[in-house]
Amino acid sequence: MPGCNNMFFVYASALAYIGIADNSRLHTGCPDFWNCVANYYRRNKTGVTVLDQALEPSRSNRSKWETTGTQAHNWLFRRSYKVNAGTAFTRYLQLDITQQQGLFQDQAARIGETKKTHESLAVKLRNKHAGSIMFGKVDPVDLIMRLAFTSDRTDIGQGLVSQWTHTLQMWHVMKLDGVTDLELLFAALIHDVGKMVSFLEDDSLSDGCSTGLNYDDLPDGAGMANITLPFDHHDFGADKFRKYVSPRVYRLLRYHCFVDLAQDDPRLKRVMNERDTYYVEDIKQFMVYDQLSKSMWLMPNVDMLEIRSVMRKFLPPLIVF
Repeated sequence: MPGCNNMFFVYASALAYIGIADNSRLHTGCPDFWNCVANYYRRNKTGVTVLDQALEPSRSNRSKWETTGTQAHNWLFRRSYKVNAGTAFTRYLQLDITQQQGLFQDQAARIGETKKTHESLAVKLRNKHAGSIMFGKVDPVDLIMRLAFTSDRTDIGQGLVSQWTHTLQMWHVMKLDGVTDLELLFAALIHDVGKMVSFLEDDSLSDGCSTGLNYDDLPDGAGMANITLPFDHHDFGADKFRKYVSPRVYRLLRYHCFVDLAQDDPRLKRVMNERDTYYVEDIKQFMVYDQLSKSMWLMPNVDMLEIRSVMRKFLPPLIVF
């Protein structure tokens, strides 16, 4: 059995053994899991809606939050409790929000430094994974939900929010901005599937953004396709989906966090060809939705059934990943 499917196979087998995965043996309120998930992510009364006024924070609620402080599970601190003095847990309890953020930033910096050490292996690593099979045949709707098991440990603006939640946040803000381009919305749903390379490799080969490595070796107009990027989730995801998606979506997957493009690097402009320039504004707008949708606090308010419908529109029932 290929790649990481072993873990999911064992889990499904265990559920089937005890009858949870067998609807004939156990009545359940969620015969269609996706419908139940849809209820969770559609909060008409409490979620952020497309109404502008819904984006205005409640002053009374905000002041209440500010006065109660930022400790997690405040109810616990109104009760007496005991921990073993001198253990790692006591030190854990003493970390305030600033210290927690500092530890995250230190981790992000270490990952960034390690990423640089892998630059010389970029082509080798890309070739290695381009021909590999991770899960085998998988329902693409199920595939994107597996993003719930990973996060970007370099993303200060998002912390340890899962890539699944980030994906839904991106869809949400695109809807808020009135996006009706289904192909662009579809690209948002799959843009970070490459983050699942973190199941196989170090975080430095998954997280973060990209810059070009071989400008000096390329002639004018050589094209962005010939630029070598540090191997990470961009190439991993784009290569896996290339045979299933349009050239436009492929470019959005590969360049959605391409720093040189965002900063109008003159080296990149020299290398781009006419075809590349056609897609530049499209990719930059996609970057806006990707980066500015990130939040540790805002719950995405989305129609999951619509999301499933869009996935089905652009992809077959099973893909090889």
